[in-house]
Amino acid sequence: MEMLNTEQQVALDTQLGQGAQSTPAALNWPERGWPFANYQAQVQFALDHAGRVVAADFSDSEKTALRQNTGSVTEYSAEHTGYLAELIVKSHCGMFTAERAKPAARMQMARDQQMAKQMLANTQNDKVNVLIAGAQHVRKDIGVPLWLGELPALSILMVSVAESTDPTDYLPKALAADSPASAIADLIWFVSAIPAVDYCAQLTGK
Repeated sequence: MEMLNTEQQVALDTQLGQGAQSTPAALNWPERGWPFANYQAQVQFALDHAGRVVAADFSDSEKTALRQNTGSVTEYSAEHTGYLAELIVKSHCGMFTAERAKPAARMQMARDQQMAKQMLANTQNDKVNVLIAGAQHVRKDIGVPLWLGELPALSILMVSVAESTDPTDYLPKALAADSPASAIADLIWFVSAIPAVDYCAQLTGK
């Protein structure tokens, strides 16, 4: 799970088989940003039934070290880095340039690589790994699947339904403009819409 970092692995291993009784405190759950209520069912089910529940993300101290040296991160391609930078600019309401966003793009790449590393390290021939992460991380054209090597991966995006009834309207823009839909994800699952929030207004105060 992207929501869990390496410093929580001991707690997760200790709680294995005790999912129904597991609490946020026992798991050192990072409530800020990841409300436990949103993930409780998945976490408790996994702890009761999976061979292991793995923290996929870096710890806070590891992230701090990376932010100070994002130039050390292995890049996939210049186009890939530029695309991630543009996404970051858009998600921050155009408050800075794509060039300034490149360190953050490399940080996202490093996290994708870490999640892939954790999946590869915990792969068993007779088991199926399930990564729970944000949509950008699980996309086949830009996220974790790029770093899985020969490990087969099925990418599923969960997308909330808006007013449009055309499924193609929900597809993200691919890294390569002429890419087929299957280059982004294998499946798109539509889920109920959530209340719209104007995050740009919160950031800019307008």
